[in-house]
Amino acid sequence: MKLAGLYLYLEALILIPEFEEKTGCEVPDFILAAKDQKKRKKELEFELEEGSTQKRVRTEIVLQSSLPPLTSLFRPSIFEEVQVLFAKIAVDSEGTVTIALPDINEGRETETVSMSKDQYAQGDSQYIYKASLHSLACSKANFTLSSVSSVGLGKDIVLLDQNRTEVILEGKRLVQLGWFYAEFERRAKSGKVQIETLRVTECLLAFKLTPKETDPSVASGYKDIDIDIADVPMIWLMEPFRPGPCQKWSGTNQHPSHSKSAVGSTANAFAHFVYATSFGTIAVTDIQTSRARIGNTAADVMFDLTTHTGEGNSGVGDQHECVPRCNELNLGDLVDPDAAESDSEKDNE
Repeated sequence: MKLAGLYLYLEALILIPEFEEKTGCEVPDFILAAKDQKKRKKELEFELEEGSTQKRVRTEIVLQSSLPPLTSLFRPSIFEEVQVLFAKIAVDSEGTVTIALPDINEGRETETVSMSKDQYAQGDSQYIYKASLHSLACSKANFTLSSVSSVGLGKDIVLLDQNRTEVILEGKRLVQLGWFYAEFERRAKSGKVQIETLRVTECLLAFKLTPKETDPSVASGYKDIDIDIADVPMIWLMEPFRPGPCQKWSGTNQHPSHSKSAVGSTANAFAHFVYATSFGTIAVTDIQTSRARIGNTAADVMFDLTTHTGEGNSGVGDQHECVPRCNELNLGDLVDPDAAESDSEKDNE
């Protein structure tokens, strides 16, 4: 292997049993040998069937080492610790999403998040940073934090109250689409229709606390005066970190058939299902997925989705304007939910 410039080459030997015992985290299955993967799967199935509470017996790999284990206390300065409170998000059986915002003056116990000072990525309307949540096990603690970078006032011109509004709408959008996908999967199962395993990303709404006489986080991009004027906290959308590559399946006006792709055709069918089930009030676009593990299942996770509604208020990007193709397909206008309900009542009279 030939690398340009200065570099340091390191090799690490990780003793799996010792690592799992010390950290309380299981290594990913793909690290294990094939026979150990099968054994672990059988043990898990046995525990689920028998309800066993006994500690799982793992394959012991005994490696002798005369060296003491390495423990690093190094914490790179590119991360900073912040205190946050989380909103409570719920969705009922009809798909209605409710969000209970935390009262930052209540004195509730906060959560500690370590977040990067440098951007991990940037989309058309978002700034994205890496973060980890201290209260979760290491295998589940990695997240990305995103805030709004544009709401129509121009790039990098977003007030705190505008960020608050749009991030909350984005969380609501994802939770509602998660409900739609659960209904879509239920429909497929009852009709014995084979579909690929997709999921809509989980999310949290994190309200950052900025105590008096302390500076806002570097990642927020705001100054003390911005927070004083807005009188609202910085809010982040937190999603589980997905290290895998992204696959795009549709755009705002690009909707390929993907007839030869099981994942792509499932994504298209889901978009059609949302439009039909919402009585033409919601259209899903910009579908993209990234492969990730969810529990013991691998799934293609949909994220950063865009929805278009008759009211145009479902979040950033909700501004569909019909093009000639829409008329050629006889799609009609996107329907306002209130208008759709009124028409339905007339049909029933």
